[in-house]
Amino acid sequence: MDPGYMWLVFALILLILEALTPGTFFMASLAIGSLVAATAAFLLPTVWWLQWIVFCIVTTLCVFISRHLVQRFDTTPSVPMNVDALVGKPAVVVQAIDAPGQAGRVRVESQEWRACAERDIPEGERVEVKEVRGNRLLVG
Repeated sequence: MDPGYMWLVFALILLILEALTPGTFFMASLAIGSLVAATAAFLLPTVWWLQWIVFCIVTTLCVFISRHLVQRFDTTPSVPMNVDALVGKPAVVVQAIDAPGQAGRVRVESQEWRACAERDIPEGERVEVKEVRGNRLLVG
């Protein structure tokens, strides 16, 4: 079988896989590289190494370009997850925090956390989580 047709079959398979895996554009980059390699194979069928070089270069360029375009046009807001979601939440001090460096405890929603602050905060005071530092919350 002619190498050019093999590259075309490979590109078709990759395009089908791209349709089955939404949102990545990785298979599409490989398919574009395969199409350009097929062109090289039809023009210079005996120079097999040139086909692979063209495939690798074009695929790499397509991956970088598609990643850049996706990041540029993706307007989906990032949602904080896990402990990052605690930043900005209200908390109640359940064990006094003696600043600087002495950790107390705060309750955020239904969980208790070790907390530190830049000032002394008495028990029972309402505070806001400013930052997560390891397993401690910085409150203020």
